Amino acid sequence: MVSPDEAIARLRQIRVDFEEFCAKCGQVSEADTRAKVIDRILTQVLDWPESAIRREPHVERGYIDYCLTVTGHKFLNVEAKREGIPFVFPIGSRHRSSKLSGALLSAPDIKAAIMQVRGYCDDAGIRYAIATNGFAWIVFRAIREDMPWKEGHAVVFSDIDYIIGNFTLFWNLLSYQAVSSGSLDAEFGVKLHKQRTLHRVVDILLNADLPLQRNRLHTQLHPIIKTIFDDIADQENREKYVEESGFELSPEDQATLDSLLALDTDGRDEGEVGSGTPAQTPQPSP
Repeated sequence: MVSPDEAIARLRQIRVDFEEFCAKCGQVSEADTRAKVIDRILTQVLDWPESAIRREPHVERGYIDYCLTVTGHKFLNVEAKREGIPFVFPIGSRHRSSKLSGALLSAPDIKAAIMQVRGYCDDAGIRYAIATNGFAWIVFRAIREDMPWKEGHAVVFSDIDYIIGNFTLFWNLLSYQAVSSGSLDAEFGVKLHKQRTLHRVVDILLNADLPLQRNRLHTQLHPIIKTIFDDIADQENREKYVEESGFELSPEDQATLDSLLALDTDGRDEGEVGSGTPAQTPQPSP
């Protein structure tokens, strides 16, 4: 197993070796880029075992450059372009994340590479994809169930210097250990909505655990409520009322009425209506 420190040292050496190769040979082919850069980054830097790498498997639209597998399942497609094909990003854009439907697809070479590898993913049913020219790496989710794939984002490592300067991000996203542990699912997976925290009024009341005291207006209002609703509440009178009026209380209204009438028997003060003396409606003072 390669350690991150060993991996970044190997990446620096790959850059040196490839620069020397380019200076000696001039124009390089896609095969050169794959053999001298991408193969080495996958195996020597990101620690992908050869048993997890399939080269050029055939799908309906052509041949996939690399198909990376995890526990035997196809998991990640890599589309390689020769290093001589530049991936041009917007000037001043050093953001790690870019929306696929934004400026990223406005560059013809980048768009062609992304659309090609996305098509391969569609043919093979592979969720994740990388488009790379060896030193620039664009990682994205090609198949989505939660939104159109172009509405998603891509993680962009724009050049080899950016990768070296942000190697922990590169390693934690694309190394074999990271991908096997779910790094791509964590980066591109469906964002779960945070559950709402429910609050109860009683949680913010001062002295909420104290017994609830009856409202001071109860003594004045109770006789009035009883006088108005008593006859209706009586089962026999209620049936007569319904028969004569053609009107019947809804279950919700009846529940409200029953709650009001419960005041007649629940928690009266001494000497109130329940004491056996009929309650009198308070009279105004002369």
